[in-house]
Amino acid sequence: MHTLTTNEQERLAFAEGYTETAAMLARLDDAHRALGDEAAMQAQLDDANDIINGLRDERDAERDAYRAAMNEADQWHNEAKILRSALMALEAEVQPHIRQFIREVLA
Repeated sequence: MHTLTTNEQERLAFAEGYTETAAMLARLDDAHRALGDEAAMQAQLDDANDIINGLRDERDAERDAYRAAMNEADQWHNEAKILRSALMALEAEVQPHIRQFIREVLA
């Protein structure tokens, strides 16, 4: 047994002279089409939201990595300050001609 589509039913009703029924079937066919379009648009919207969420996750991960790198850089900077202070204290205790010799060797 073959079931007619709504569009085919509309054409048959119109051909048989049932114009009001044909008009109602046309509205029903339009509603089915609109519902299908809405479902497709919702699926696209869901896909777009998934992409947005993925991009947000990536952005958050990048931001966290950036913050971790900045914290590490701050730690290295602070350690460099401590080492520079210690070096300056040692230089203050060394005689001037020895300091000059060390600078020449390190240059």
